Amino acid sequence: MKTSNIFLLCIFFVFACKSHAPFTNLKEKQESIALIKNKINLTNEEFYLLKKEDSILFEISKSIKKNIRISLIKRRIDSFNLNSYTKDEFLQMLKVDRIGNGWEIELDRDGKLRNYHKIENYKEAEGFLKKVDSAFSKDNKVKMDTLRNK
Repeated sequence: MKTSNIFLLCIFFVFACKSHAPFTNLKEKQESIALIKNKINLTNEEFYLLKKEDSILFEISKSIKKNIRISLIKRRIDSFNLNSYTKDEFLQMLKVDRIGNGWEIELDRDGKLRNYHKIENYKEAEGFLKKVDSAFSKDNKVKMDTLRNK
């Protein structure tokens, strides 16, 4: 398998293994529903399909709060409603959008988009993995204290 295919598999496994934390109470759910209605122009039918699943509402509201482009979220919702994504794929794509630092990631079901970065040697692989690591750990910065008690 190519390195990029392995990379995408790793991303999906990381998110698939994480347990999902839906709303903590009814008030939080109602606030999320209001946020989705205010930010995304959905028809009543589209919204009804989404409203059935708390996990979908939770992930959409989380993406809106994280300032993901509304047009991208709307495109994901449209793809889900057209059965281009399964529920799990839809949730994973929303999560990947949130951590992606502006990356445009799409599922390639036909195998037509084979323009992957080729890694020729260890130094290139190491540099690529450092970029990926910094992209995933950007929110978890640790501030080191340089003053020590002596």
